[in-house]
Amino acid sequence: DKFSAYKNFELINQDILKFNIADIFLHPRGATRCSSGVNTVRLKVVANLPYYISTPIITYLFEHREVIKEIYLTLQKELASRLTTGPGSKEYGSSSCFVQFYSDARILFPIKNTSFWPAPKVDSCFLKLKILSKPKVRVINEQLFFKLVRAAFNQRRKSLKNSLGSLLPQPVLKDCLKSAQLKPSLRAEDLS
Repeated sequence: DKFSAYKNFELINQDILKFNIADIFLHPRGATRCSSGVNTVRLKVVANLPYYISTPIITYLFEHREVIKEIYLTLQKELASRLTTGPGSKEYGSSSCFVQFYSDARILFPIKNTSFWPAPKVDSCFLKLKILSKPKVRVINEQLFFKLVRAAFNQRRKSLKNSLGSLLPQPVLKDCLKSAQLKPSLRAEDLS
């Protein structure tokens, strides 16, 4: 009732993980189209996510990144830190690589737990994810790339030679690391 007069507002009451966000993009209210019929606008997502399903929602949003320009999220401080940290940090992991592959991620500001009622047991952060026009690294097979990333971080304290050994025979892995000019003794957390 409060926003019915606004052409740029539409309320949709659905489970985000069961909803096709691209449908909004195909038929948004007030969107303009260029001569080819393609929308000239992309969505900005702003959300205060339930902390227990933050990762599935972020994954979902990246699966629909072609219709999204920016994502602004209130997240648990520890998760936001993991998503924005770089190589060499204990927090750096496969989720950091996933988010940073598709976006420029940065924490805009912290939010104390006392800002909410009832107050959660953890502090939060407001995070900005600016979707990149193309990923930071060109890969032939994204599914295989992320399988390698997950395997490399699955056993954090092991070297690449050992953590990736389950995916490739050791002679092939040794050749791959050599051609990439990577020492087999490096760990996943050492690489960008």
